[in-house]
Amino acid sequence: MTSKEKIIEKLLTRPTSLKYKEIETLFSNSKYTISNRKGSHRKIELNKDNSLYIIIPLHNNDCLDTYKVKLKKFYILTNEYE
Repeated sequence: MTSKEKIIEKLLTRPTSLKYKEIETLFSNSKYTISNRKGSHRKIELNKDNSLYIIIPLHNNDCLDTYKVKLKKFYILTNEYE
């Protein structure tokens, strides 16, 4: 199992245990784009369709658990979207 597969499994089973670095690793590929938004906010968007995105605020280089759960939903949605 590759490290990305482990991160995906962790995202789907225990999203609140993820660190932002793992989120960045998972969403840093040709399918998604991570960009800086206002201040400490990051925008993760699907490359195919700029209307599918999520904005994550960072604090101390991590995000709140509620955003990690939203990231799980975003990941599932964008993988069904293909």
